[in-house]
Amino acid sequence: MKLRNILFGVLSVAFLLVGCEKNELPTFKASDSFIAFTSSTATVTENDSNLVKIEVLCSSLDGIDASVEFEIVPRAIKIDSTVLKIEIMHATIADSIIGYKDSVVYDTTDTGAKEGVHFTFSTNCLADPAFTDSNKLVFTKKQYSDTIYIKAIDNDYFAGDTYFTINLKNAQGANLGASKSCEVTVADDEHPLAFMLGTFGAQGESYFNGATIWDLTITKDPDGDLNKVWIQPFVSGMPRSVYGIVNEDKTELKIPVRQVLGLYSDGRKATLDGFRDIYNDDDVIPEGEFINATIAPDATITIVDAYGSQIYSAEGVGSNSWNDIYLNGVTLKKK
Repeated sequence: MKLRNILFGVLSVAFLLVGCEKNELPTFKASDSFIAFTSSTATVTENDSNLVKIEVLCSSLDGIDASVEFEIVPRAIKIDSTVLKIEIMHATIADSIIGYKDSVVYDTTDTGAKEGVHFTFSTNCLADPAFTDSNKLVFTKKQYSDTIYIKAIDNDYFAGDTYFTINLKNAQGANLGASKSCEVTVADDEHPLAFMLGTFGAQGESYFNGATIWDLTITKDPDGDLNKVWIQPFVSGMPRSVYGIVNEDKTELKIPVRQVLGLYSDGRKATLDGFRDIYNDDDVIPEGEFINATIAPDATITIVDAYGSQIYSAEGVGSNSWNDIYLNGVTLKKK
């Protein structure tokens, strides 16, 4: 009996070893090497003096000699077919004219960035990015990554953001990976609302929690609406952005109520609601109207109305439950 148990144990080990040989762990072969961008998007801003680095990686087991070419293609995006009229101030000392206005019209539907007009590029960080030196990236056994450097060309007028795509092609010594395109945005720093874009410190009085402070960001509209901004988070802790409309004089901001601020796993949702007077139940701001705010020349924003996040059931019915309410007079100061 004891001998049979020993033989059974030996055979079990033998079968286990044989099984291991038939189920070897997968290995990364040289033929599996690939070249790809480390990120599929990038942004370069007009007033940024630094070069934006777009890295391309050659993934291989032990390092290989390889190369890849790239092409830059202007990329147009679909925005409202509006024409932007820009007034440029001129100063002519010889004619004793302090300044006069000249109108220039730009079609904002032409959003494709053009090399030499909106940006320059280089594959050498020491080179002057005002000229291009190569459309080829090279990898070696000791250098497994290479970089494309982008610099925006600044100007003195607003024509909107422009876009281009960098495509990898003609890989030698390795395959092209899945991430073979990088979409680049050239951000225009002369946006009409640039003075009020950025990070703000919010300060107010919560109906439930007393003095409250938090940080928020105000960003331009990604679809090109020059009078619209997005605020995140307008109510502290809420995950979704809300939009507001700025008047032509840039002195008022109107934020529509009933925008969704967040969703709960049980189907409830938190929406933006407000009061003209928080102590008067009849002064609830109805759907279709706005929370009003004023904008000072230094970009300080004062929320005139009381507002907060109200919780609605899955059926869309208000439950008279509030996540938070801020009293009239919340201030947003740019940092």
